[in-house]
Amino acid sequence: MRSDYTGHVTASEWRWVIWISVFLIILAFTPFLWIVLKGITNTDWAFMGVIHEYENGASHLSRIAQGRDGQILARFLHTPEPHDGTFFDIIYPIIGQLSRIIRLPVGVTFHIARVAASIFMYMALYYLASMIWMRVRSRRIFFSIVIGGTGFGWILGVLSGDASYLDLTAPEVFPFFSSLANVHFPLTIGCMAFLISVIIRVFRPGANQEPTVNNEGLLIFILGLILIIIYPLALIPIIIAFILIWFLRCYHHKTLVRREAYWLLWFAVPTLPFILYYSVILAYDPIVGDIWRQANTIIPPTLFVFVLSLGLPLIVALPGIIRVVQRFEPDGDQFMFIWLFVIVLLIYLPTEAQRRFSIGLMIPIAYFATRALEDFWFNLIVRRWRYRVLAILIPVMAASHLFILYLPTRPIATNNIRQAEGMVLEGDYIDALNWLDEQTNTNDVILASPVTSLWIPVATSARVVYGHPVETAESDVKRQAIMAWYEATDSTSAICNEVLTGMYYVERSYNVSYVVDGPQERALGESACFGNLELQESFGVVNIYSMSSLNLP
Repeated sequence: MRSDYTGHVTASEWRWVIWISVFLIILAFTPFLWIVLKGITNTDWAFMGVIHEYENGASHLSRIAQGRDGQILARFLHTPEPHDGTFFDIIYPIIGQLSRIIRLPVGVTFHIARVAASIFMYMALYYLASMIWMRVRSRRIFFSIVIGGTGFGWILGVLSGDASYLDLTAPEVFPFFSSLANVHFPLTIGCMAFLISVIIRVFRPGANQEPTVNNEGLLIFILGLILIIIYPLALIPIIIAFILIWFLRCYHHKTLVRREAYWLLWFAVPTLPFILYYSVILAYDPIVGDIWRQANTIIPPTLFVFVLSLGLPLIVALPGIIRVVQRFEPDGDQFMFIWLFVIVLLIYLPTEAQRRFSIGLMIPIAYFATRALEDFWFNLIVRRWRYRVLAILIPVMAASHLFILYLPTRPIATNNIRQAEGMVLEGDYIDALNWLDEQTNTNDVILASPVTSLWIPVATSARVVYGHPVETAESDVKRQAIMAWYEATDSTSAICNEVLTGMYYVERSYNVSYVVDGPQERALGESACFGNLELQESFGVVNIYSMSSLNLP
């Protein structure tokens, strides 16, 4: 079966994509069956509603709750310092506004948005394939590799104990993994796929159209704005790769090539006000700046581990990559190769966002793997064995996805629920959090253990002293401080007052309004500092204290 030309997708092809997408979405939700089968919500435990990357999931749910409460700009409630809302992660307050309109719980709305973003991503990736290949087989091979391809982390990472393999820790690289983690990763990859499909046509031999509102010019204008809002770092490698190819074109033609420059301007220039805004915020807001750097400064793995993290897809892609180096053909190969090169270069340059530049990395890898299969590997395989080899190759490529999919539910499946603390929490805390939600607002700060503090901004509008490893400003300092507070053996110790009165902050002070004492806190220590506080309410094994009787300095 063939399509008549690139860009044309038959109804039967879309049905195939939809069926595969539905299967992948159902597969992504199968870990939740363990929650249901084990009856977690019917026991003494409460479930947050997020399984994969639940710490980051808590921050996303917090911002969705802010949107539900009427806010547009996002705030980081897992840090105690007061600060203004920003455009960072604004997609989640927008989802929260939707939650308020359709009157659904925050967690349910999050998963609806995650499903919608995943379907958008899958369809965008297949659309990209249709813009490159006429042959349906090639399109499906690309789609299968870009969705299912992973590395060797599932076996080498486990055997070596090395957690730096990208296919175990970097959902932004792998589309299916991204669909498990959040909303903005699959949404970003989908927008990137559409943008790349336009760029490939711009550089295709014989192309002569200039951007207008009546062709893809309007599309890339909108895509550039969406990407700069939901994931600004995704645009940087694309823009750099575009500029490099434009320079090559200008050098080849010995003149300034205006048409490609116009296309670049249409999706790059509208992003400049946002880039300026982000730069100002990061430079002059110490709270947001510190949190952004903590969240994005992720040291990449060694180059050897990086290669193993891409595993079979990279091995299959090697003949295609070698071919482009030898021929450097303009019909897709040039851009994909330079884009891949720029991504890898940015990952290993000493910047503050190294690994974050890797989003969408599987797109060029899958592109070259598909080219290699069609132009090289299939020539070495007898025709009747080609589909059989693919039927074996794709599941093997996807092994890390299956490993990651079910790994977080292992403590629940094996009845070691305490190992899943954070993802779940003792049931008495829920009544306590509901009471705190009625008593507090965004001006209040609550002190609790790290596990409890992860949940507080999800269930209330209050802030916490320490609640997240990257979304708490100066997180290491604050974590050590609250651990020392709950371990204190002397009520006159300086730590008792210092933690409650904002001695641990970035430029702006805070005062704790309420302190939580429950099983999670008692596991840290029987703090003598509670002797300075006043008991307000008790909810089973969870007590809530206030600072009413604290003798402030």
